Amino acid sequence: MNKIKRVMIWGLILPIFLFFIFRSDLINAQTSPGVKVPVLNGMTEADAKSAILAAGLSFGGTKVGPQWARMPLNAGKVYKVGYSTGDILSESSEGTYVRPGAAITIYLLAAGVKVPVLNGMTEADAKSAILAAGLSFGGAKVGPQRAEKLSDAGRVYMSGHANSDILSESSEGTFLKYGAAITIYLLAAPDRREDRCGQIEAALIAASQAKDINRFRTLVEQARLENCNFYQSAYNHLRNWEQQLQRSATQPPLRPPQVSPIQRAWQGSWTLVSKHTGGKFKGASVRSYLTVSFNQNNQVKVTFGKYTVSVISIAPETLVYEVTSGGNRITTTLHRVGRGIKGNFQGVHVASGEAVMGEFRSDPPP
Repeated sequence: MNKIKRVMIWGLILPIFLFFIFRSDLINAQTSPGVKVPVLNGMTEADAKSAILAAGLSFGGTKVGPQWARMPLNAGKVYKVGYSTGDILSESSEGTYVRPGAAITIYLLAAGVKVPVLNGMTEADAKSAILAAGLSFGGAKVGPQRAEKLSDAGRVYMSGHANSDILSESSEGTFLKYGAAITIYLLAAPDRREDRCGQIEAALIAASQAKDINRFRTLVEQARLENCNFYQSAYNHLRNWEQQLQRSATQPPLRPPQVSPIQRAWQGSWTLVSKHTGGKFKGASVRSYLTVSFNQNNQVKVTFGKYTVSVISIAPETLVYEVTSGGNRITTTLHRVGRGIKGNFQGVHVASGEAVMGEFRSDPPP
């Protein structure tokens, strides 16, 4: 009887004992911190892989970027890790704990290179500098910018690259992907016809001021032969001059026309030298010709090189106009300083949308 009672008592106690043992194991399994993810930032791929395996985790592979290295020696080093959210057991200030054997993916810094300064170099020197920097040579294009002096023709005034290759742009420079293609733009030779037309234009002004109609007539013919863009206006001026002389031979002398302060300040021609101080053509310098004339109704006409500009405002001290030239849409503000001109311009390169800005001065300077 006692034996039967002992068996019955153990039959009741044993299940309860086993229940608490297994419950304790279950609680311990649920509250176990698992494996702490090791700190891998700054390691090479090989070192990071070894650290992952040594911690009892599995290597889930490598991804490069999108973050990039500012210094070449940091390229290829770990900057962050990744793992499945389902493997996370806990996260706190002490670190992240995951299940044993969880796969850890590492992310490596991509490599970048700073674009070298190429302006002023010959094509050969620029190509060598591009290749030495770890970039590729994307070819050379001549123009549309022209050199002021023949000795500067063929030198770099601008470089270009694909937007998709840009890693960053700042005051420190432009950083591209290693191997990105760089295209260079070389200054074209000076336009000798424009130089010749500028000389003729200056001589026409001098002949007009000296009231030397014979000299003026000879220069108009030279302007026609050179196909200068101001030929028609000079020809019209000559015809008016000749008609006035014919009338004055049969009529009493006329009172000289009243000249407004604006006309007195601005009528004439100047050689302007522009210097790009920023934007797409930074560092480039161009020589152009500005002509300001007035008709009998005192209406102003302004030509800049071969372009007729749109005058925004004009006063004795200041001239503001807008012109589209060389693919740039530019607003220019000029000031009379003594016998010369100074000013500035700003606008946009229509094709690329990049800013264009700089300064003007007359040659000789004011």
